Amino acid sequence: MLKHEDEVLINREDIEAHVLNYFTSIFFAQTDYVANNLPERHIPHLVTTDDNNMLTSLPSPDEIKTDVFDLNGDSAPRPDGNPGHFYHQFWHIIGNDVVKSTQHFFLHNYIMPNLNSRLIILIPKVPGADKMDNFRPIALANF
Repeated sequence: MLKHEDEVLINREDIEAHVLNYFTSIFFAQTDYVANNLPERHIPHLVTTDDNNMLTSLPSPDEIKTDVFDLNGDSAPRPDGNPGHFYHQFWHIIGNDVVKSTQHFFLHNYIMPNLNSRLIILIPKVPGADKMDNFRPIALANF
């Protein structure tokens, strides 16, 4: 149950829509801006061209596998429910798809929608919280 003005929301879809609208209204801002060169003039270049080339180069299948296996298998699962142990245990089945997906990002500068999503958990600020301003959001980064 969640309250919104004089209305009590009990339907899951209504609650989800209200939470989404609440955070969208807080964090979305339509702004007009003019492109300028302030960053180039005032922020020092900390990454060399060679380092940048290395960071943006296509990772090899072995590098991707090593990185996946270096991640904590007990970390928060993805929104689809698959924890790190899933990727470790079934690499022989899914590894090729993980490699293709990762390399696709580097080749096309495109990441599939929701691939890098987070689970948002609402922590009550006060006992009996029933309105959105009574909750503090935290994002759980997933495997």
